[in-house]
Amino acid sequence: NDSLVTLGTTHDWNVSRYVVDLALVAKLPGENGENYFIFAGIGYNAQIKIVELFSNNQSLASLEKKIIEKNKEVPQYYAMVFEVKGFDRASTKAELKYFHEIKQN
Repeated sequence: NDSLVTLGTTHDWNVSRYVVDLALVAKLPGENGENYFIFAGIGYNAQIKIVELFSNNQSLASLEKKIIEKNKEVPQYYAMVFEVKGFDRASTKAELKYFHEIKQN
């Protein structure tokens, strides 16, 4: 049941300084009942936008709704990939492109 997702990052500084970037968010189980959150971005735009997304109650509620539409519930553990778009270092949009529930053994 593995999925193959191909997404890319692009930028053309000569034309418009428009950037398409990728961000990863994962919630993983620890060995002693703790949880680990990983927030990562390929570039600066994705890093900033994903932290902004997860530190705002309104955007978190919107994201939860999208996850429920795709997965019927928000699982305890998961991995997500976002496509982040914007100009220079000002990202304007983060779109959920991939969601995967991580089952705990």
